Amino acid sequence: MAIPSIVRIVFNSQIPCFPSMSCTDICHVVGITYQMIDKDVLAELLGDLSHEDLKQWMTKYGWSEAGDNKVFIANQEGNVKSKNITEKIDFDSVAGIMAAAAAH
Repeated sequence: MAIPSIVRIVFNSQIPCFPSMSCTDICHVVGITYQMIDKDVLAELLGDLSHEDLKQWMTKYGWSEAGDNKVFIANQEGNVKSKNITEKIDFDSVAGIMAAAAAH
């Protein structure tokens, strides 16, 4: 997974405390998005952290090493909220449009 260059630009900025604040934001997004992430990708997302610095962030967020250079973030199944989707357009109402589009 390639890391966008904007992340590298932000982490190289001279804004005081910005890298720490960005790590918090990135950890939040990672925490609600991933179940498992490659350790090298996570370190790069957090600003090319050293192994020891990465371990500190993992401890802070309760993430654990899962072997094979992976980090277990969380079981996201409990966070997924399914929704019942109700069709508001029935097939008969669009059949004419589909037929006309196919004719062109």
